[in-house]
Amino acid sequence: MAASLWAVQASIDCKGAVMLLILLTNIHALQKVTMGVSNISVSIGPISLSLTGLVLVISATLFGLTTKEMLDIQKQDVKAKVDIAGTPVAITDRYLMNQWRGERNWWISCCGLVLWVLFWRASAVIKKNAQAKAEATEGADEKKAEEPDEKTPLDMLVEAEDAENKRQEEEAEKKPQEEEARCKAEENAKLKAQEETRQKVEEEAPKKAEEEEAHKKAKEEEEEAQKKAAEEQALRKSEEAAELKAQEEARRKAEAEVRKKAEEEESRKKAEKEEARKKAEEGEARDKPEDDAKLKAQEEARKRAEEEEARKKAGGGTTPAEKKKNNCCVVL
Repeated sequence: MAASLWAVQASIDCKGAVMLLILLTNIHALQKVTMGVSNISVSIGPISLSLTGLVLVISATLFGLTTKEMLDIQKQDVKAKVDIAGTPVAITDRYLMNQWRGERNWWISCCGLVLWVLFWRASAVIKKNAQAKAEATEGADEKKAEEPDEKTPLDMLVEAEDAENKRQEEEAEKKPQEEEARCKAEENAKLKAQEETRQKVEEEAPKKAEEEEAHKKAKEEEEEAQKKAAEEQALRKSEEAAELKAQEEARRKAEAEVRKKAEEEESRKKAEKEEARKKAEEGEARDKPEDDAKLKAQEEARKRAEEEEARKKAGGGTTPAEKKKNNCCVVL
């Protein structure tokens, strides 16, 4: 609610600033409208105030309330409370929020009061000057009626202002005529330019038709050439494709022949290896009985040697063969 109130107050202050600027422009029509709005009567029971007076009362009341609020905040010594060690952040933010909000409201109310006081005084001064000017004009008219030949400085000023107003009115009347004449001249210039453009277009139409015809023929010839080139390219591509296909078939045949020769060579090598293996097995089969006989003879010789050794040990160290040999030696 308070935020909405201060938003309304700020909006009213902005309107007051705009009205004050309008009063300071010295444009009589705008000044008259602004003063008429500011003098609107507002009645609250038996009390009747102008719109400016009502806004001034409200601004002064708000300024007093905000000033009291600022004094109370200064008495609370917010900075000292904020600087106390161990103060929670939430409480610190609340203290600072109250202080800054009070300062904001005080400045809004102060600016609004100053603006509306200035507007009230400016409207009063302008109204007073207008009344003095009207009284002087009436007095000058009466005096002029009494003394038509004598002109005072005020009469001269009024005449000058009348002449200036008359000149401004004449200029205001001439301005629409000049604007209308300028618009007509522009329209005539546009029509003339359009007519010239149309004539140029009509003159250039045959040339454009010939150019379009030539362009069309050139385009057709170009399309025909492109078509022929496309056909030739398609023919070349088909020939290249047929040649590539023939090369691919020849390559495949050569690869098949190479694979066939390789398979034949491999099968021949396998047959040779198999034949060699069979021959080796046959040779081993032939050599095996001979080896067995040799092994058997060696085994028998070893056994005889062992038997002789055993008999020799058993018979006193001489074998029958040795005895026979010894006997032969003795006979000799």
